[in-house]
Amino acid sequence: MSIKKECKTKDYENNRNHSKIRYRKGDMVIYDGRYSVHLRYSPWKYDAPYVVGKYDRLPHLKLNELAETNKTIVIHKNNHEEADAVCRMLYANCNISDFIPPETYASVARIYAWAYYYMGLL
Repeated sequence: MSIKKECKTKDYENNRNHSKIRYRKGDMVIYDGRYSVHLRYSPWKYDAPYVVGKYDRLPHLKLNELAETNKTIVIHKNNHEEADAVCRMLYANCNISDFIPPETYASVARIYAWAYYYMGLL
């Protein structure tokens, strides 16, 4: 099998797998171009946000579609300067249903505050 055909096969498999994603409802997605981390924050239930999903190479259009249908805020690395570093750290150090690490509390709080202010929710 040629290298070109292998790459096309892998791309096809990745796209096919992304179409079967079972989306868990989060209230924010931090996306850095490759990784995306989906967070949920319930202040009346828990003291910190927790990870409800994380994906590698989720197509941007699919991400926007999921976010729009579930009314989720998408924070891209171009929107907020800390989003890129926070996304990569959460992707590497957290599993699904884990609370965010204490060292990221301040950064995630700034991102949440910016997003809520920008969306007119604050």
